[in-house]
Amino acid sequence: MSKKGIVEVSVSWCDGLCTPTAKVSLSDWKKVCAGKRIRSQTTYWYEGKRYSVDFIFNSPTAGQLNVVGDEGFTGYEDSIDGAQITGGSFLQKTGPGFRDVFSTSRLAPHSYFIKGTRRIFGECYYGKEEYPLNWLKLIQACRRLELPFTEEESDSPVNATAIVRSFPFLDGGLISREGNYFCGLKGAWVIGYRALRFVCYEMGIEQPRRFKTEAKIPSFLELFAQIESQVEDTPDQLAALHRELDSFR
Repeated sequence: MSKKGIVEVSVSWCDGLCTPTAKVSLSDWKKVCAGKRIRSQTTYWYEGKRYSVDFIFNSPTAGQLNVVGDEGFTGYEDSIDGAQITGGSFLQKTGPGFRDVFSTSRLAPHSYFIKGTRRIFGECYYGKEEYPLNWLKLIQACRRLELPFTEEESDSPVNATAIVRSFPFLDGGLISREGNYFCGLKGAWVIGYRALRFVCYEMGIEQPRRFKTEAKIPSFLELFAQIESQVEDTPDQLAALHRELDSFR
């Protein structure tokens, strides 16, 4: 029986001889159910020796559990609800809420900051930490859709390293600014109401309410058709939008 306020998650392998159990606080369990990546370390005994494992929830994708040992092996890689859960239940949301991912920004009119992206350089750049999941999914989606973009990296022995990414589409687009500098613009933003809605569709995020300037909330197919038309029919307009995004430094 788990203690009050603790959710215990157990898995097993080697015909039940290895049965590690992770103890997760209720506050962290709510984050797990919301699709956030949570890591919990624990130990187990096997043939008289004690081993360490990491329970990584919502990894490699939402709803999945990856249990990795300290010697690099994977003991369990399956759905979270396939594990034995005591003290709670896994009630996965259909998608994160809009405010779970974005906050309103003053960077530009109709701009939204992607939470957790102020740290997308540092340890992430050097491979010591994983990139924020929402940022990574968004960059991958833009590349998969072959949206026009620029990606520049500057570095020198006396200057800070900076990486500038811009993806213009619809009424704005995505900008990402990374660097090992202490001041200046750092993070990722979605600019424009239509761009924001398209991103929410792509990432499975709950759509915000209808904006005052909208007669109705456009569908994913409507927005996608507008992007295709923008690339094929109005390249000059797209180039101007690109220059506008690049101006945010």
